[in-house]
Amino acid sequence: MEIEAKYTAPNGDVAAQLSAEETLGHYTLGPTVIHTIRDRYVDTETRRLWSEGYTLRYRELGGRRLITLKGRGGVEGAVHHREEYEFEADPGAPIASWPNARACDIVIQRVHSEPLEELLTIRQRRVMRSLTRGKRKVADLALDSVVMEVGGRTANYWEVEVELAETGVREDLRSLERDLLELGLKPEPRSKFERALALLDGDEKAGTTPSAATGSSALVQELGVQGAEGTQGAEGTQGAETPATPKTVSQLLVKYAMDEGHACHVADMTLALFDALPDLHGLPASRRDLLEAAALLHNVGVSTDAANHHTVGRDIVRAEGVASLSAEEEAMLACLVRFHRKKVKPNEEPLFVELSASDQRDTLAMAALLRVGDGIDYSNTGTSRILRLEEDDATVTVTLDGPHAPEEAARAMKKADLWLKRFGKPLVARVEGAMTEEAAVEAESAGKTTPLVEDSSPAEVPAAEEDEAATSDPAEADVKEGKEKKKSPGVLADDTMGEAGRKVLRFHFERLLANEEGTAEGSDIEALHDMRVATRRMRAALRLFGDYLPSKAVQRLNRGLRNTGHALGPVRDLDVMLKKVRDDAANHPEVDAHSLTGLLDRWEEQREEARAEMLEYLGEKAFSRFKEEFQAFLDKPMRNEPTHPDDPRESPPPTEVKHVAPGLMWEHYGMVRAYEPFLEGAPVETLHALRIDCKRLRYTLEFLKEPLGAPADGLIADLTRAQDHLGDLHDADVAADLLRRYIRERLNATTEVTAESIAGAVTYLGVRERELRDLTETFGEEWARLTGVTFRRLLGAATGAL
Repeated sequence: MEIEAKYTAPNGDVAAQLSAEETLGHYTLGPTVIHTIRDRYVDTETRRLWSEGYTLRYRELGGRRLITLKGRGGVEGAVHHREEYEFEADPGAPIASWPNARACDIVIQRVHSEPLEELLTIRQRRVMRSLTRGKRKVADLALDSVVMEVGGRTANYWEVEVELAETGVREDLRSLERDLLELGLKPEPRSKFERALALLDGDEKAGTTPSAATGSSALVQELGVQGAEGTQGAEGTQGAETPATPKTVSQLLVKYAMDEGHACHVADMTLALFDALPDLHGLPASRRDLLEAAALLHNVGVSTDAANHHTVGRDIVRAEGVASLSAEEEAMLACLVRFHRKKVKPNEEPLFVELSASDQRDTLAMAALLRVGDGIDYSNTGTSRILRLEEDDATVTVTLDGPHAPEEAARAMKKADLWLKRFGKPLVARVEGAMTEEAAVEAESAGKTTPLVEDSSPAEVPAAEEDEAATSDPAEADVKEGKEKKKSPGVLADDTMGEAGRKVLRFHFERLLANEEGTAEGSDIEALHDMRVATRRMRAALRLFGDYLPSKAVQRLNRGLRNTGHALGPVRDLDVMLKKVRDDAANHPEVDAHSLTGLLDRWEEQREEARAEMLEYLGEKAFSRFKEEFQAFLDKPMRNEPTHPDDPRESPPPTEVKHVAPGLMWEHYGMVRAYEPFLEGAPVETLHALRIDCKRLRYTLEFLKEPLGAPADGLIADLTRAQDHLGDLHDADVAADLLRRYIRERLNATTEVTAESIAGAVTYLGVRERELRDLTETFGEEWARLTGVTFRRLLGAATGAL
């Protein structure tokens, strides 16, 4: 049963306010999560489902395909309640194959043999925030910018939804309603589908309020509906119209056949940066509308001249004009379209030179945000989303999630050249759970760039070359501090498994050596982390490729890697636990940091002991010999061609990557799926074993990523999420066990122990136990993603690439 309250907003300002507030009445608002959603509603030609009280929706969300069947339910004021069945499935699959039997029965019984056809499409930019009261999650708040496409018409409006969580009650909705009404929201008795259906049936005012197509901008204001005739007129009269007739942003989107999904998602990402970092960019709030228009129109020249669309787009803006803009704002908008791509040479752009000094500074600041926002949707799929934005004294870190997040994190950093020049602080883009190899290199090199001293005459910004074709050589080197550092192992589909294994081992061995000095020095704990990761990757590579390498060498190298891992592991584990305790003490008011001093001191002592043992190991001759042996193994020539059996009647053994890898990948996936019957109520030990098998599948994909192509990115991202979730669960279990030991030791001590001396540890034990319980209960969402049809199809596409 779905229970939610629905409200319409007069404009995007209310939604913008809600996205910025920390509280709403007595409730706390959680961090923002941004989605771009495309919904297609289907029914029979005679609308049999609707006449029977049901709607059927196909939703595209972050690379996932969801089917939702909803009953009509009832409405009391703003509160809607109805039955709902939602599941992941391919919309093109037969209804009888749906995994939700109840939804399947309902649809089949009502449509009989009539085919389903698409009625209408609704697009949304959704900002999600959780609502909590104390420790209880009450609801999810959704701020929706809605665009309907119905029968040749479009309608745009803002809507706010509050959907009750399992631990929320009706009284919460009534309490929240008072605060929402005070903001100017109005109860909405109709669903989005009902509003769109009324529009489809000819009520042109149904479902519309004067608002922006994709945001609160006055620049995108339209009539509530643009009819089919109006749309045709915008295109059909383009030769007769004069430049003196400025158009709205929405009219330009239609006239120049822009990819609206990409335009909206770039606007989403760009405005998220603007809203989250006001102190960094220093732009006045009034510039938000202009930045939104620029993000929506940045590709306006693509259909005219794709190769030069940034300069053509600038000319289109000047020739067409944009409604409600001043002459100065129009010139700034044209410059932003020009600067979103290729080299930014402000002093070579006449429009820019003619701007005032303050307008020049604002234009460059907005261009810096736009370039990064555009990079986050480099795939043009609208699937990468910003999970977190964090700023400290040294960097701004943006964490992305989505099937294309690794490549788009790297692209965003490449396009952050102007960002660094304008703001003097590098952008670090991460994928949820890990930073991409490309991002790590970009972050390190970006951090060494000298910030630009702001003045009224901006200097030329060097090119990032972000729009040049990607290199065809997957092992192309990146120059860093005069040394070559490869971005990837360079594995090819035609490599033998032995040579592929050696490439992977060489890649991570170089990273082990690169972080040895920093690990020994101890000033940066990330060096230790990276060295340990390299060690783990090499052990995984020996496990995967070991059958194709000399067995004696594999045994020796594995032994050395195991010893190295044992030396590094305890120090790194204690680093993680100490940081986690301090972070939790800061984020949980009930945890008294001072009362945890004894525990922290104990773990600090253990860390120092472990570090002393680690340094002793790193200084031993045995470790030096291990490195020498490893290097000699890597330097020894090895055949990179298949061997034919001596007897021509014998079958040649599969030895090349393209022959062996598909079976390995499906074998590892089968090992992951084998946990399926045992997960309900599974103990932590089982979940930890599942994490190890997820990691082995992920490593296999990472080692072979280059020949597998783009599908591997989505697979690795999903596995990383699941692995991180299970890793946090394991860490919480280990920490809880250590806390119990500490408390027992204190209670069994011969000296007098007061309740106050262990109160902090007892309270913190409760925090970690709740975390363990929450992570166990929510793992089902990650498991559904790993076993879903989308993941399996991506795995099939990856193996097919070989």
